[in-house]
Amino acid sequence: MNLDRITLFYEKALSGLELKQRVITNNIANQNTPGYRTKDVPFEAVLGDALGDPKNLDAVQFSVTQEGKTEIKANGNDVNVMNELMKMEKVKLLHEIFTKAAGGTYKTMVEAIRAR
Repeated sequence: MNLDRITLFYEKALSGLELKQRVITNNIANQNTPGYRTKDVPFEAVLGDALGDPKNLDAVQFSVTQEGKTEIKANGNDVNVMNELMKMEKVKLLHEIFTKAAGGTYKTMVEAIRAR
């Protein structure tokens, strides 16, 4: 993978994590809204497809989906705040990992240029 592709990968990953974080925050904000259904961004699945075939990286698009995995309460709402907080923590950790990896890539590139 060349540097342009690596940069695009990090850009797509961080963009997907940002969208996922906004969706989680929105879910938590709507925890008491009657009829509200939990939404998600299938980050791992979308990024995994791109890693399986790097040619797919250009087409990576993260989208919001209906989750439908939690119990629906009497008011029609299915937000489980504890699940959302755990997802939020996972997104935070993934963001840190991708940010550090991207920084390491650029540091290595700068060191290689300086060594010339």
